[in-house]
Amino acid sequence: MQATTHQARATRPLHWQRFQKSLLATLAAMALAACGGGGEDDGLSDALAKAQSDSKAQQHMQLMAAAVSTVGMTKVSFTNSAGQALTGFLFRDNAATQRQAAVVLLHGCSGVWSNGVVNTDAQPPQKALSHIHRRWGENLARAGYSVLLVDSFTSRNLTNECGNGTAGLNEAVVRPLDALAGRQWLVANGVAGDRIALMGWSNGGSATLATMDRTNEGSPGARPFREAFAFYPGCGLLNEFGGGASSTATTTWLPYAPVTIHHADQDPLYTDGRCANRVAGAVALGAGVGNGNAVAMTVHAGARHSFDQIDLSKALASPYTAADQSAQTVADAAVMTRLATLFPAP
Repeated sequence: MQATTHQARATRPLHWQRFQKSLLATLAAMALAACGGGGEDDGLSDALAKAQSDSKAQQHMQLMAAAVSTVGMTKVSFTNSAGQALTGFLFRDNAATQRQAAVVLLHGCSGVWSNGVVNTDAQPPQKALSHIHRRWGENLARAGYSVLLVDSFTSRNLTNECGNGTAGLNEAVVRPLDALAGRQWLVANGVAGDRIALMGWSNGGSATLATMDRTNEGSPGARPFREAFAFYPGCGLLNEFGGGASSTATTTWLPYAPVTIHHADQDPLYTDGRCANRVAGAVALGAGVGNGNAVAMTVHAGARHSFDQIDLSKALASPYTAADQSAQTVADAAVMTRLATLFPAP
């Protein structure tokens, strides 16, 4: 199944649009000067076109834009239903048009910190977080969402759970409690309970699938999360929900609300077939648009596990490929477009 292309829509405040125009004009002037041009209108037009098409100019625009970001990040604390103390990081952009909606983020097996360097400050800087979490937190906040990144590791004195399997923190049973605790914190702080989505990556993607199972809904029809998005999850789910999904007969996983999986066709977590079995099993059990719990999986051709870890403001470097870059662009746009449909700006 090939990935389909969606066009993301981003709402920018007027001051932001003016900044971009001003920045582009500055870059155009720099390009003109570099070419030794004078003040002719044609020369300026040529320089402007060069600045617009030059990838380095685009990278400079992104970097300079980030430097004037109005997104703030605040460390918060809460406790899950098992009594485990947790921390999270709330992203918000007060300059954006607020959608009165929120997204809970679940990190992968490497945790939330950049290069695994744990920061225990009362208020860590945003750059202390790994790129992917910072990028999503900031981009969603700029689009008007409140964003809560739930840290399942630091308060448990864990740093890296990659490869720990059943000996590690259980993403199918324990981490859903953390996700629901993050949601409850948002509700307690003014977010409407029916306007919260869930998103996770890898181990956090697996936790996302588990959280969305009907056994974690609470009261029937409660739907704690409106919709969910799982990036390249492992779908064995530690043999929970009917088994490890080695076949469609060994899965009882059925979400209570829509779930979309973004996977990569070069990822062993996709090629083992378990995610396809989970999706097919859910459909056989009644998942669908008519029941309000449709399940879909978009598979990105040529992409690998963690395809969206790339910093698009930098030059593409090994081990990432153009296929990974394309997958990130398509997947990001698809999720942002879907969220904007779910939670339109007022």
